[in-house]
Amino acid sequence: MKPFFISVFLAAALQAQTYREIIDAVSDSLALKSAEQLEAAARKNYDSVWDTQLPTLDASLSAVHLVDRPTITFYLPGVPPQHAPMGTNDKFVGELALRYPLFTGFAQSAQVEQARLRAEKAALQVQDLRRNLYLKAGELYGTVRALDNAVAAQADAKAALKTSYDKAKGMHEAGLLGDAELYNIEAAFYEIDAKITELKARRREALDMLGYLVHAPVDDCAPIAGDGPVLDKASLLEQARSREDIRALARALDIANTQVTLAKSRYYPSVGVSAALKHQGKDLQLNGDGYLNANQSYIGAEARWNLFSGMSDRRRVEAAQLQALAARTQLADYTDRVMTELRSAFSNLDALLAKRKSARARLEAQRKYYELTRGRFEHQLADADALSRATANLAAAKAQLSTLDARIFVLKTKILLQSGLDAFRAAMRP
Repeated sequence: MKPFFISVFLAAALQAQTYREIIDAVSDSLALKSAEQLEAAARKNYDSVWDTQLPTLDASLSAVHLVDRPTITFYLPGVPPQHAPMGTNDKFVGELALRYPLFTGFAQSAQVEQARLRAEKAALQVQDLRRNLYLKAGELYGTVRALDNAVAAQADAKAALKTSYDKAKGMHEAGLLGDAELYNIEAAFYEIDAKITELKARRREALDMLGYLVHAPVDDCAPIAGDGPVLDKASLLEQARSREDIRALARALDIANTQVTLAKSRYYPSVGVSAALKHQGKDLQLNGDGYLNANQSYIGAEARWNLFSGMSDRRRVEAAQLQALAARTQLADYTDRVMTELRSAFSNLDALLAKRKSARARLEAQRKYYELTRGRFEHQLADADALSRATANLAAAKAQLSTLDARIFVLKTKILLQSGLDAFRAAMRP
Protein backbone atom coordinates (compact mmCIF):
# COMPACT_ATOMS: atom_id res chain seq x y z
CA MET A 1 0.00 0.00 0.00
CA LYS A 2 1.15 3.47 -0.74
CA PRO A 3 1.23 5.84 2.21
CA PHE A 4 -1.05 8.81 2.56
CA PHE A 5 0.35 11.95 0.99
CA ILE A 6 -0.81 14.90 3.08
CA SER A 7 0.59 18.30 2.18
CA VAL A 8 1.69 20.87 4.78
CA PHE A 9 1.41 24.62 4.32
CA LEU A 10 2.18 27.66 6.46
CA ALA A 11 -0.50 30.20 7.24
CA ALA A 12 0.36 33.74 8.22
CA ALA A 13 1.05 33.02 11.88
CA LEU A 14 0.14 29.34 12.27
CA GLN A 15 1.40 26.05 10.93
CA ALA A 16 -1.43 23.78 9.89
CA GLN A 17 -1.20 20.27 11.29
CA THR A 18 -1.17 17.25 9.00
CA TYR A 19 -3.13 14.12 9.75
CA ARG A 20 0.12 12.35 10.58
CA GLU A 21 0.92 15.02 13.18
CA ILE A 22 -2.57 14.73 14.60
CA ILE A 23 -2.37 10.96 15.11
CA ASP A 24 1.11 11.33 16.62
CA ALA A 25 -0.40 13.77 19.11
CA VAL A 26 -3.08 11.21 20.06
CA SER A 27 -0.45 9.68 22.36
CA ASP A 28 -1.06 12.67 24.65
CA SER A 29 -4.77 11.88 24.96
CA LEU A 30 -5.81 11.63 28.60
CA ALA A 31 -8.09 8.70 27.80
CA LEU A 32 -5.15 6.83 26.29
CA LYS A 33 -2.90 7.66 29.25
CA SER A 34 -5.55 6.34 31.63
CA ALA A 35 -5.80 3.08 29.66
CA GLU A 36 -2.00 2.73 29.67
CA GLN A 37 -1.99 3.12 33.46
CA LEU A 38 -4.58 0.34 33.72
CA GLU A 39 -2.38 -1.79 31.49
CA ALA A 40 0.60 -1.16 33.78
CA ALA A 41 -1.57 -2.11 36.77
CA ALA A 42 -2.57 -5.37 35.05
CA ARG A 43 1.11 -6.21 34.42
CA LYS A 44 1.93 -5.52 38.07
CA ASN A 45 -0.96 -7.73 39.13
CA TYR A 46 0.38 -10.53 36.92
CA ASP A 47 3.81 -10.21 38.55
CA SER A 48 2.15 -10.33 41.95
CA VAL A 49 0.16 -13.47 41.13
CA TRP A 50 3.20 -15.16 39.60
CA ASP A 51 5.11 -14.58 42.84
CA THR A 52 2.56 -16.70 44.72
CA GLN A 53 4.28 -19.76 43.21
CA LEU A 54 7.36 -19.04 45.35
CA PRO A 55 7.78 -20.23 48.94
CA THR A 56 6.68 -17.85 51.70
CA LEU A 57 8.81 -16.96 54.69
CA ASP A 58 6.97 -15.58 57.74
CA ALA A 59 8.26 -14.38 61.09
CA SER A 60 6.03 -14.12 64.15
CA LEU A 61 6.40 -13.29 67.84
CA SER A 62 3.58 -13.75 70.34
CA ALA A 63 3.28 -12.94 74.06
CA VAL A 64 0.57 -14.23 76.38
CA HIS A 65 -0.04 -13.59 80.08
CA LEU A 66 -2.28 -16.15 81.77
CA VAL A 67 -4.39 -15.08 84.72
CA ASP A 68 -4.08 -18.52 86.29
CA ARG A 69 -0.85 -20.43 86.25
CA PRO A 70 -1.12 -23.72 84.33
CA THR A 71 -1.29 -26.70 86.69
CA ILE A 72 -1.89 -30.43 86.53
CA THR A 73 -3.87 -32.34 89.16
CA PHE A 74 -2.92 -35.83 90.32
CA TYR A 75 -5.59 -38.06 91.84
CA LEU A 76 -4.05 -40.78 93.98
CA PRO A 77 -5.92 -43.33 96.11
CA GLY A 78 -6.26 -42.37 99.74
CA VAL A 79 -4.80 -38.90 99.45
CA PRO A 80 -6.29 -35.53 98.54
CA PRO A 81 -5.78 -34.29 94.93
CA GLN A 82 -2.27 -32.99 94.35
CA HIS A 83 -1.73 -29.84 92.21
CA ALA A 84 1.58 -29.32 90.38
CA PRO A 85 2.60 -26.35 88.18
CA MET A 86 2.97 -27.10 84.42
CA GLY A 87 4.09 -23.72 83.13
CA THR A 88 4.47 -20.05 83.83
CA ASN A 89 1.95 -17.24 83.66
CA ASP A 90 3.95 -15.52 80.93
CA LYS A 91 4.57 -17.30 77.63
CA PHE A 92 6.54 -15.97 74.62
CA VAL A 93 6.79 -17.78 71.25
CA GLY A 94 8.99 -16.81 68.31
CA GLU A 95 8.75 -18.53 64.91
CA LEU A 96 10.40 -18.27 61.48
CA ALA A 97 8.37 -20.46 59.11
CA LEU A 98 8.98 -21.46 55.47
CA ARG A 99 5.92 -22.76 53.59
CA TYR A 100 5.51 -24.02 50.04
CA PRO A 101 2.37 -25.34 48.28
CA LEU A 102 3.41 -28.47 46.36
CA PHE A 103 0.06 -29.05 44.68
CA THR A 104 -3.13 -26.97 44.63
CA GLY A 105 -5.22 -28.94 42.13
CA PHE A 106 -3.98 -26.69 39.29
CA ALA A 107 -5.59 -23.67 40.97
CA GLN A 108 -2.34 -21.76 41.35
CA SER A 109 -1.21 -22.29 37.75
CA ALA A 110 -4.70 -21.31 36.54
CA GLN A 111 -4.58 -18.09 38.56
CA VAL A 112 -1.17 -17.22 37.13
CA GLU A 113 -2.37 -17.90 33.59
CA GLN A 114 -5.50 -15.87 34.20
CA ALA A 115 -3.47 -12.89 35.42
CA ARG A 116 -1.20 -13.15 32.37
CA LEU A 117 -4.19 -13.19 30.03
CA ARG A 118 -5.70 -10.19 31.80
CA ALA A 119 -2.46 -8.28 31.30
CA GLU A 120 -2.47 -9.18 27.58
CA LYS A 121 -6.11 -8.18 27.31
CA ALA A 122 -5.36 -4.80 28.94
CA ALA A 123 -2.55 -4.20 26.44
CA LEU A 124 -4.84 -5.06 23.54
CA GLN A 125 -7.52 -2.74 24.91
CA VAL A 126 -4.99 0.09 24.94
CA GLN A 127 -4.19 -0.58 21.28
CA ASP A 128 -7.88 -0.78 20.42
CA LEU A 129 -8.50 2.55 22.16
CA ARG A 130 -5.64 4.04 20.17
CA ARG A 131 -7.23 2.66 16.99
CA ASN A 132 -10.57 4.24 17.85
CA LEU A 133 -8.91 7.56 18.70
CA TYR A 134 -7.17 7.51 15.31
CA LEU A 135 -10.53 6.83 13.71
CA LYS A 136 -12.21 9.72 15.54
CA ALA A 137 -9.29 11.99 14.68
CA GLY A 138 -9.68 11.07 11.01
CA GLU A 139 -13.39 11.89 11.08
CA LEU A 140 -12.78 15.27 12.70
CA TYR A 141 -9.85 16.03 10.41
CA GLY A 142 -11.97 15.26 7.35
CA THR A 143 -14.81 17.39 8.74
CA VAL A 144 -12.47 20.37 9.18
CA ARG A 145 -11.10 20.04 5.67
CA ALA A 146 -14.60 19.71 4.18
CA LEU A 147 -15.72 22.85 6.04
CA ASP A 148 -12.58 24.72 4.96
CA ASN A 149 -13.35 23.89 1.34
CA ALA A 150 -16.99 24.85 1.79
CA VAL A 151 -15.94 28.24 3.24
CA ALA A 152 -13.55 28.72 0.32
CA ALA A 153 -16.34 27.88 -2.15
CA GLN A 154 -18.65 30.43 -0.53
CA ALA A 155 -15.86 33.02 -0.54
CA ASP A 156 -15.33 32.41 -4.28
CA ALA A 157 -19.05 32.79 -4.83
CA LYS A 158 -19.02 36.06 -2.89
CA ALA A 159 -16.09 37.37 -4.92
CA ALA A 160 -17.80 36.45 -8.18
CA LEU A 161 -21.02 38.04 -7.00
CA LYS A 162 -19.11 41.17 -6.02
CA THR A 163 -17.84 41.55 -9.57
CA SER A 164 -21.34 41.19 -10.92
CA TYR A 165 -22.67 43.56 -8.27
CA ASP A 166 -20.20 46.28 -9.29
CA LYS A 167 -21.35 46.01 -12.88
CA ALA A 168 -25.00 45.89 -11.82
CA LYS A 169 -24.54 49.00 -9.74
CA GLY A 170 -23.12 50.85 -12.72
CA MET A 171 -26.05 49.72 -14.83
CA HIS A 172 -28.43 50.82 -12.06
CA GLU A 173 -26.89 54.27 -11.93
CA ALA A 174 -27.24 54.49 -15.70
CA GLY A 175 -30.92 53.59 -15.38
CA LEU A 176 -30.48 50.26 -17.14
CA LEU A 177 -31.29 48.12 -14.08
CA GLY A 178 -34.16 48.36 -11.63
CA ASP A 179 -33.93 48.67 -7.85
CA ALA A 180 -35.32 45.18 -7.28
CA GLU A 181 -32.57 43.57 -9.35
CA LEU A 182 -29.86 45.37 -7.39
CA TYR A 183 -31.46 44.57 -4.04
CA ASN A 184 -31.70 40.91 -5.05
CA ILE A 185 -27.92 40.74 -5.54
CA GLU A 186 -27.35 42.52 -2.21
CA ALA A 187 -29.59 39.96 -0.48
CA ALA A 188 -27.49 37.17 -1.99
CA PHE A 189 -24.42 38.79 -0.37
CA TYR A 190 -26.01 38.59 3.08
CA GLU A 191 -27.06 34.99 2.51
CA ILE A 192 -23.49 34.02 1.62
CA ASP A 193 -22.15 35.84 4.68
CA ALA A 194 -24.58 33.92 6.90
CA LYS A 195 -23.48 30.61 5.39
CA ILE A 196 -19.81 31.46 5.89
CA THR A 197 -20.46 32.36 9.54
CA GLU A 198 -22.28 29.08 10.13
CA LEU A 199 -19.55 27.04 8.41
CA LYS A 200 -16.81 28.73 10.43
CA ALA A 201 -18.66 28.02 13.67
CA ARG A 202 -18.95 24.34 12.77
CA ARG A 203 -15.27 24.31 11.81
CA ARG A 204 -14.30 25.81 15.16
CA GLU A 205 -16.36 23.19 16.95
CA ALA A 206 -14.61 20.37 15.04
CA LEU A 207 -11.17 21.88 15.80
CA ASP A 208 -12.05 22.14 19.50
CA MET A 209 -13.10 18.48 19.55
CA LEU A 210 -9.87 17.56 17.80
CA GLY A 211 -7.93 19.56 20.39
CA TYR A 212 -9.75 17.76 23.19
CA LEU A 213 -8.88 14.45 21.56
CA VAL A 214 -5.12 15.16 21.46
CA HIS A 215 -5.09 17.22 24.69
CA ALA A 216 -3.58 20.24 22.88
CA PRO A 217 -4.95 23.21 20.89
CA VAL A 218 -5.48 22.61 17.16
CA ASP A 219 -5.98 25.76 15.09
CA ASP A 220 -5.80 24.49 11.53
CA CYS A 221 -5.54 21.33 9.44
CA ALA A 222 -3.40 20.98 6.33
CA PRO A 223 -5.15 20.20 3.03
CA ILE A 224 -5.56 16.60 1.94
CA ALA A 225 -3.60 15.94 -1.26
CA GLY A 226 -3.97 12.91 -3.48
CA ASP A 227 -6.39 10.00 -3.29
CA GLY A 228 -4.65 8.21 -0.46
CA PRO A 229 -3.56 4.58 -0.53
CA VAL A 230 -4.77 1.86 -2.85
CA LEU A 231 -6.67 -0.56 -0.64
CA ASP A 232 -6.18 -4.31 -1.04
CA LYS A 233 -9.61 -5.63 -0.09
CA ALA A 234 -8.66 -9.31 0.31
CA SER A 235 -5.61 -8.50 2.44
CA LEU A 236 -7.49 -6.07 4.68
CA LEU A 237 -10.36 -8.51 5.23
CA GLU A 238 -7.85 -11.12 6.34
CA GLN A 239 -6.02 -8.72 8.66
CA ALA A 240 -9.31 -7.63 10.24
CA ARG A 241 -9.76 -11.10 11.74
CA SER A 242 -6.83 -10.41 14.05
CA ARG A 243 -7.84 -6.85 14.95
CA GLU A 244 -6.99 -5.64 18.45
CA ASP A 245 -10.53 -5.77 19.86
CA ILE A 246 -11.09 -9.26 18.41
CA ARG A 247 -7.87 -10.48 20.02
CA ALA A 248 -8.97 -8.85 23.29
CA LEU A 249 -12.21 -10.88 23.13
CA ALA A 250 -10.14 -13.99 22.39
CA ARG A 251 -8.19 -13.30 25.58
CA ALA A 252 -11.50 -12.95 27.42
CA LEU A 253 -12.41 -16.43 26.16
CA ASP A 254 -9.07 -17.78 27.39
CA ILE A 255 -9.71 -16.16 30.78
CA ALA A 256 -13.10 -17.87 30.92
CA ASN A 257 -11.43 -21.21 30.17
CA THR A 258 -8.94 -20.71 33.01
CA GLN A 259 -11.91 -20.01 35.28
CA VAL A 260 -13.17 -23.51 34.42
CA THR A 261 -9.78 -24.96 35.40
CA LEU A 262 -9.88 -22.94 38.60
CA ALA A 263 -13.35 -24.27 39.46
CA LYS A 264 -12.27 -27.86 38.79
CA SER A 265 -9.30 -27.49 41.13
CA ARG A 266 -11.71 -28.07 44.02
CA TYR A 267 -11.94 -31.71 42.88
CA TYR A 268 -8.27 -32.32 43.82
CA PRO A 269 -6.43 -32.42 47.12
CA SER A 270 -4.00 -29.70 48.09
CA VAL A 271 -0.57 -30.59 49.44
CA GLY A 272 1.88 -28.28 51.17
CA VAL A 273 5.14 -28.56 53.09
CA SER A 274 6.52 -26.33 55.80
CA ALA A 275 9.56 -25.97 58.03
CA ALA A 276 10.10 -23.60 60.93
CA LEU A 277 12.59 -22.43 63.52
CA LYS A 278 10.46 -22.07 66.64
CA HIS A 279 11.42 -21.25 70.23
CA GLN A 280 9.39 -20.54 73.35
CA GLY A 281 10.09 -19.26 76.82
CA LYS A 282 8.88 -17.29 79.79
CA ASP A 283 10.56 -14.11 78.50
CA LEU A 284 11.90 -12.62 75.26
CA GLN A 285 15.08 -14.64 75.52
CA LEU A 286 12.98 -17.67 74.47
CA ASN A 287 15.13 -20.03 76.54
CA GLY A 288 12.21 -22.11 77.75
CA ASP A 289 9.94 -21.85 80.76
CA GLY A 290 11.43 -24.60 82.87
CA TYR A 291 8.73 -27.06 81.91
CA LEU A 292 8.63 -27.45 78.10
CA ASN A 293 11.65 -27.55 75.80
CA ALA A 294 12.65 -24.18 74.38
CA ASN A 295 13.32 -25.46 70.86
CA GLN A 296 10.07 -26.42 69.14
CA SER A 297 11.35 -26.27 65.54
CA TYR A 298 9.66 -28.61 63.08
CA ILE A 299 9.32 -29.81 59.47
CA GLY A 300 6.07 -31.15 58.17
CA ALA A 301 3.60 -31.75 55.34
CA GLU A 302 -0.14 -31.33 55.06
CA ALA A 303 -2.71 -32.67 52.62
CA ARG A 304 -6.33 -31.50 52.44
CA TRP A 305 -9.12 -32.83 50.31
CA ASN A 306 -12.71 -31.70 50.41
CA LEU A 307 -14.83 -34.83 49.96
CA PHE A 308 -18.27 -33.20 49.88
CA SER A 309 -19.51 -29.63 49.70
CA GLY A 310 -23.17 -30.06 48.89
CA MET A 311 -22.82 -29.96 45.03
CA SER A 312 -21.52 -26.39 45.15
CA ASP A 313 -18.25 -27.38 43.44
CA ARG A 314 -20.07 -29.06 40.56
CA ARG A 315 -22.37 -26.11 40.06
CA ARG A 316 -19.40 -23.73 40.17
CA VAL A 317 -17.79 -25.73 37.35
CA GLU A 318 -21.00 -25.74 35.31
CA ALA A 319 -21.35 -21.96 35.72
CA ALA A 320 -17.76 -21.44 34.57
CA GLN A 321 -18.33 -23.66 31.54
CA LEU A 322 -21.42 -21.69 30.56
CA GLN A 323 -19.49 -18.42 30.88
CA ALA A 324 -16.79 -19.84 28.61
CA LEU A 325 -19.46 -20.86 26.09
CA ALA A 326 -20.96 -17.36 26.22
CA ALA A 327 -17.51 -15.82 25.63
CA ARG A 328 -16.94 -18.12 22.64
CA THR A 329 -20.32 -17.17 21.15
CA GLN A 330 -19.67 -13.47 21.73
CA LEU A 331 -16.30 -13.73 19.98
CA ALA A 332 -17.85 -15.42 16.93
CA ASP A 333 -20.70 -12.89 16.77
CA TYR A 334 -18.39 -9.89 17.15
CA THR A 335 -16.02 -11.18 14.48
CA ASP A 336 -18.93 -11.62 12.04
CA ARG A 337 -20.10 -8.06 12.80
CA VAL A 338 -16.63 -6.63 12.20
CA MET A 339 -16.32 -8.42 8.85
CA THR A 340 -19.82 -7.30 7.79
CA GLU A 341 -19.06 -3.66 8.66
CA LEU A 342 -15.78 -3.80 6.75
CA ARG A 343 -17.43 -5.23 3.62
CA SER A 344 -20.10 -2.52 3.87
CA ALA A 345 -17.35 0.12 4.13
CA PHE A 346 -15.79 -1.12 0.90
CA SER A 347 -19.22 -0.93 -0.81
CA ASN A 348 -19.69 2.63 0.48
CA LEU A 349 -16.24 3.57 -0.81
CA ASP A 350 -17.16 2.35 -4.31
CA ALA A 351 -20.34 4.41 -4.14
CA LEU A 352 -18.47 7.55 -3.00
CA LEU A 353 -15.91 7.19 -5.80
CA ALA A 354 -18.74 7.00 -8.32
CA LYS A 355 -20.46 10.03 -6.76
CA ARG A 356 -17.21 11.99 -6.89
CA LYS A 357 -16.93 11.29 -10.62
CA SER A 358 -20.44 12.67 -11.10
CA ALA A 359 -19.68 15.64 -8.82
CA ARG A 360 -16.70 16.60 -10.98
CA ALA A 361 -18.87 16.55 -14.08
CA ARG A 362 -21.52 18.59 -12.28
CA LEU A 363 -18.95 21.18 -11.18
CA GLU A 364 -17.71 21.63 -14.73
CA ALA A 365 -21.28 22.01 -15.99
CA GLN A 366 -22.15 24.52 -13.23
CA ARG A 367 -19.02 26.56 -13.98
CA LYS A 368 -19.95 26.83 -17.66
CA TYR A 369 -23.54 27.67 -16.76
CA TYR A 370 -22.40 30.39 -14.36
CA GLU A 371 -20.14 31.94 -17.00
CA LEU A 372 -22.98 31.85 -19.50
CA THR A 373 -25.46 33.39 -17.03
CA ARG A 374 -23.03 36.12 -16.02
CA GLY A 375 -22.47 37.03 -19.68
CA ARG A 376 -26.20 37.11 -20.32
CA PHE A 377 -26.71 39.26 -17.21
CA GLU A 378 -24.10 41.75 -18.40
CA HIS A 379 -25.97 41.99 -21.70
CA GLN A 380 -29.32 42.29 -19.90
CA LEU A 381 -30.48 38.89 -21.15
CA ALA A 382 -30.79 37.39 -17.63
CA ASP A 383 -32.02 38.91 -14.38
CA ALA A 384 -30.22 39.16 -11.03
CA ASP A 385 -32.17 36.24 -9.62
CA ALA A 386 -30.81 33.91 -12.31
CA LEU A 387 -27.30 35.18 -11.64
CA SER A 388 -27.68 34.61 -7.89
CA ARG A 389 -28.94 31.07 -8.46
CA ALA A 390 -26.08 30.29 -10.83
CA THR A 391 -23.56 31.64 -8.32
CA ALA A 392 -25.10 29.62 -5.46
CA ASN A 393 -25.24 26.45 -7.56
CA LEU A 394 -21.57 26.81 -8.50
CA ALA A 395 -20.63 27.20 -4.83
CA ALA A 396 -22.76 24.18 -3.93
CA ALA A 397 -21.07 22.08 -6.62
CA LYS A 398 -17.62 23.05 -5.32
CA ALA A 399 -18.66 22.29 -1.75
CA GLN A 400 -20.15 18.93 -2.77
CA LEU A 401 -16.92 17.86 -4.47
CA SER A 402 -14.74 18.93 -1.56
CA THR A 403 -17.08 17.18 0.87
CA LEU A 404 -16.84 13.98 -1.14
CA ASP A 405 -13.03 14.23 -1.17
CA ALA A 406 -13.06 14.55 2.61
CA ARG A 407 -15.54 11.69 3.01
CA ILE A 408 -13.39 9.44 0.82
CA PHE A 409 -10.35 10.31 2.94
CA VAL A 410 -12.25 9.55 6.14
CA LEU A 411 -13.68 6.30 4.76
CA LYS A 412 -10.28 5.07 3.56
CA THR A 413 -8.85 5.85 6.97
CA LYS A 414 -11.80 4.05 8.58
CA ILE A 415 -11.31 0.97 6.39
CA LEU A 416 -7.63 0.80 7.30
CA LEU A 417 -8.40 1.17 11.01
CA GLN A 418 -11.25 -1.34 10.77
CA SER A 419 -8.59 -3.75 9.52
CA GLY A 420 -6.36 -3.11 12.53
CA LEU A 421 -3.50 -0.91 13.64
CA ASP A 422 -0.92 -2.91 11.68
CA ALA A 423 -2.72 -2.25 8.40
CA PHE A 424 -3.09 1.43 9.23
CA ARG A 425 0.55 1.85 10.24
CA ALA A 426 1.70 0.11 7.07
CA ALA A 427 -0.27 2.65 5.02
CA MET A 428 1.08 5.56 7.05
CA ARG A 429 4.68 4.39 6.84
CA PRO A 430 6.79 7.01 4.98
